[in-house]
Amino acid sequence: MGLFSLSKSARRGRSAFAVGWWFGLGFFSTGLYWFAHALMIEPEKFAWLIPFAVFGLPSILAIYYGLVCYLLWRVRLKSLAANIFFFSALWIIAEWLRGTLFTGFPWNLIAYSANAYDVTLQFASLFGAYGLSGCLLY
Repeated sequence: MGLFSLSKSARRGRSAFAVGWWFGLGFFSTGLYWFAHALMIEPEKFAWLIPFAVFGLPSILAIYYGLVCYLLWRVRLKSLAANIFFFSALWIIAEWLRGTLFTGFPWNLIAYSANAYDVTLQFASLFGAYGLSGCLLY
């Protein structure tokens, strides 16, 4: 709800995009930290790639969430429920695009946070991972 509130209360579209981008950078940097461990198998060859893996890739992936927050800021809906539903829909679209465009990168979906609970995983059997992400966000 914090990301939603910060995006909606931004004064400019660029600020809303920045809120989403910084969120995405933190989200992906913490979720993809293990790339650095994979590069340490042969550190003499691959250690120089660690900054690119830990900050470069997440900064590119963060653009999706920056666009979500910008579009949320740009579209003015009247009710809070409609805005929250729109935010959830934008998030699902961004996750789907991230998972399919440019050979796809469907890691760190919000749906993965529900893997410990059988009840919430039942939604995934009906709607898939992207539908479960939408249910969790709404």
